[in-house]
Amino acid sequence: MTHNYNIWLWPGAGYCLDGPWEIKDASCEEHAIELLVTDLIAKESWCYLLKEDEYEKTCRELGYNPDEHDGDDLEGWLYVDATMEGAPYPVYLRIENMRIDEIK
Repeated sequence: MTHNYNIWLWPGAGYCLDGPWEIKDASCEEHAIELLVTDLIAKESWCYLLKEDEYEKTCRELGYNPDEHDGDDLEGWLYVDATMEGAPYPVYLRIENMRIDEIK
């Protein structure tokens, strides 16, 4: 059974969420996020994403060593590997203030 979702994201500045992105035919919320990430990479919507090297650089600038932790160093970011959905590489998605609603 598939579901449809609306997803809103915060671009990192301002008081409003961007969206919604309507994600159709996802098996669950996690799958909807993978489909969204694939679309964001294709559209080069970088205010919502960090590539792995950018994430590691940001961690180091903030005093974290990403090699010694499980990837949860930067609060508000989620590691998403959407390569099975066509994304060219894994990224970190800004999830701070993210909203996801199933469309009934």
